[in-house]
Amino acid sequence: VILSNIDLYIGILMDIDGDGLYSSVLMYKTLKHINPKCKIKVFLHKNRVHGLNDESLMDEILSSGINLLIVPDASSGDFKQHKVLHDNNIDCVCVDHHPHFEYSPYATVVNNQLSDNVINKNGSGALVTFKMCQMLDNKFANTMIDIVWFSLLSDIMDMSSMENRVFSYWGKRKLKNKFLIAMVNKFIGSNPDDLNNESISWKVQPKISAIIRQEDDKIKQKLFLALATEKDEY
Repeated sequence: VILSNIDLYIGILMDIDGDGLYSSVLMYKTLKHINPKCKIKVFLHKNRVHGLNDESLMDEILSSGINLLIVPDASSGDFKQHKVLHDNNIDCVCVDHHPHFEYSPYATVVNNQLSDNVINKNGSGALVTFKMCQMLDNKFANTMIDIVWFSLLSDIMDMSSMENRVFSYWGKRKLKNKFLIAMVNKFIGSNPDDLNNESISWKVQPKISAIIRQEDDKIKQKLFLALATEKDEY
């Protein structure tokens, strides 16, 4: 119902690492699947500060005209910034996996570390985001298991965790994202026996991480769009 609101303008803040990229892509793809006309602006960090701890970024968000800001993989504890957003009529949702010990009074926080009901404390930000996307559209979310697998490896999560092992098992067998397939074919090869946690961690993910952490916004935008839209031009 909320996403059918034509006046809703959603912002997604992409954190400056692999998990931040994958988490933001999951959220973007799900929102666009639910409502293709949904208006979304993706904010990029200009430096290596995580979350909302950047004054110039906050100024950009506040002046953007968005009604809702979603911060995947960060900002559970950015209480000061949450209040600023709240006071400026911008709702904030943080979908995170970084350890924190209390909920923000000014934002909606989804965090696997904060609930005793969550068994897997080794999930990535994208895994937590995936769970949220499942609540929005379970069938569609399950088409993006490969992205979650890459996120777990990019953030060096404990792959001996049972749930993470399940994502690794199915991620390899359901590799569907055209950009990830292209990266695997170029840097690992087409032999399925060569595709595993180690080959992705050493041969593919460093290239993606290098793009995220450099200063050229245009190529970071292309990287995001390659993953999120899977269009050939990216």
